[in-house]
Amino acid sequence: MSSDVTIQNVPANKSYSTAVAQQNFFPGKENAILFSAINNTPLQDYLISLSNLINPKNILFSSRLSNNRISMYLSSKQAVEDFMTNYGSIEVHGEIFRARRLITPAERIVLSNVCPSIPHEVIIQELKHLGINLVSPITFLKISVSLPEYNHIKSFRRQMFISPHNTTIPDSILLNYDNTNNRIFISQDSMTCYICKQIGHIASNCSSNKILLISLQDP
Repeated sequence: MSSDVTIQNVPANKSYSTAVAQQNFFPGKENAILFSAINNTPLQDYLISLSNLINPKNILFSSRLSNNRISMYLSSKQAVEDFMTNYGSIEVHGEIFRARRLITPAERIVLSNVCPSIPHEVIIQELKHLGINLVSPITFLKISVSLPEYNHIKSFRRQMFISPHNTTIPDSILLNYDNTNNRIFISQDSMTCYICKQIGHIASNCSSNKILLISLQDP
């Protein structure tokens, strides 16, 4: 079941069972955000502050938690994304409280040109030196093949999931193993153009590439 919730007014002519079914929403943990709490400050003050930034109808559940925290469940994952992107904090009694997600989304990273003899642990230690924290084991990726007798063969690519980061991930790393320098290439799950380095498109669709081609064609 999707954790996205649409707030609707139930028409009076609908049956009781239908109305109850529509009102029994069970949002996922991806819909939740957390704030630090001030002692003896009413929960309502936090709700009012958040409601100044988003539609109050998008706040479905709220409660105080242990360790001076307040949790709020919003109507959809997109509502959480919009709030975190556009605001990311609320102000209560003159103090700013930054929000954080209850569930931190992980990002997929793919390594290519990785020699099969290099152990996972060697790569993990190198990534840790770059400030990249893994939230999953490293796994091999298989080659792309249509014949079933070859689908057990692994490629020189590996994948893992990492926690969100403030560190710039390099395009490649030079790893020395067994007295050999190995150039390992790193790509993120989102599309990244190798020409302009912007996320969201690939080189064949890059406007910078088109401008370059036009300039090369000019006499």
